[in-house]
Amino acid sequence: MVREVELFKELPPVDVERLVAIAHEESYRRDEYVFREKDPATKLYVVLTGMIEIARPSRGGDAKNIRLLRLGRGEVFGELAMLDDGGRSASAMASIVPETHLAAWSLAELNTLFDREPAMAARVHRALARKLASRLRATSEAVFALLQGVLGKHLD
Repeated sequence: MVREVELFKELPPVDVERLVAIAHEESYRRDEYVFREKDPATKLYVVLTGMIEIARPSRGGDAKNIRLLRLGRGEVFGELAMLDDGGRSASAMASIVPETHLAAWSLAELNTLFDREPAMAARVHRALARKLASRLRATSEAVFALLQGVLGKHLD
């Protein structure tokens, strides 16, 4: 399953085996948080089964969460933590199905592995850069569409 993950597709089988060796499986019930916004970022995750919802709290003070995206089998989340030491930028919660299973990697263990295997680290970080660039483009398009709807012809 790890070979199907976008971040790890370019890795040779021996590197995939190294990743699998340090992964831990975690299970969450529906509506259980994996982490909350601003929590310390200590792990990278891949959805094995189930569904994860990434959300941020509404700024309206009504305790509602605004869903940013849903992630299913093979999708990575928590990846921003690989680039900085900041807290979580959003919350992640198991969603839709009764139970969600995740592969989790400690960032400390990943960094130790990457220090020993710089070619592996370069491949994973290139894939991460492509993924983040894709998300940034999609976000930019969504923001522009939203602004165009609000401001109309003033953006043309």
